[in-house]
Amino acid sequence: MSHIEELRAKAEALREGNRRRAEVKQEAKEEERLLDLIAYEEALTTAYDKYGPDRVISGEITGSGWVILRWPNEIEYKVFADRGILKQDGMSLALCDQICAQCLIYPDADRFKTYRKANPHATIRLANKLVEAMAPKAEEEGK
Repeated sequence: MSHIEELRAKAEALREGNRRRAEVKQEAKEEERLLDLIAYEEALTTAYDKYGPDRVISGEITGSGWVILRWPNEIEYKVFADRGILKQDGMSLALCDQICAQCLIYPDADRFKTYRKANPHATIRLANKLVEAMAPKAEEEGK
């Protein structure tokens, strides 16, 4: 085998090794994504069973993962209503964080914080979605 052929063979072997490493890395990412999806679906099923499908809000935080919120319990709801939160347009980021933290079902609080750091305004969308879902109840009660 000539020197050039040896170099070609070495380059090809390195290229093949790198391709295999990239494949393994991609498969590991896919496995993690699927395990996260299964955990989310299991948590969503449990939340639907416990609270009812009409009292559960879920959404994806792009680039991070899925979040599940429950409606506030009666005490939390009364606090939100008394503060005028349920009528408020343009809630502050801190208020949205508070609503999401109180009503968080999935993921756990630590993981949610990492989602929040990756996408700071995601809680605004989730909290607004929750408040929108509760709006008929607030109107019914005149809050």
